[in-house]
Amino acid sequence: MKNLFEMTQVQEVKERIALLRPDSERLWGTMNAAQAVAHCSAGLELALGDKTPPRVFVGRLLGWIVKPLALKDGEPMRRNSPTIKDLVVRDERDLRTERERLWALIDRFVAAGPARCTQHPHSFFGR
Repeated sequence: MKNLFEMTQVQEVKERIALLRPDSERLWGTMNAAQAVAHCSAGLELALGDKTPPRVFVGRLLGWIVKPLALKDGEPMRRNSPTIKDLVVRDERDLRTERERLWALIDRFVAAGPARCTQHPHSFFGR
């Protein structure tokens, strides 16, 4: 799995983001390219601790069971996996604006380093 604490991976991810076009075909899900980039930004905001959603009840019950199945052996998340409600982007977005926002969040995440990742529990998986 890609690691944003390795500079070669950061550069590769940024280059892939740069290749996106407003009409880029989605490989799964329902979001267009700009919405997907905004979705990724929202995920980084969680990792940075900018947003701290509350734990959901079903996650408290089942999160500990699902977590090792969903996040095993460094494999990417499965296609069409459910996401936190707050990460779903439904409104129209400008790809250029969202791309620049994501790049800035990546830079901030990398500069902060692993020690600055939030300790807030994931809303479904927990710690």
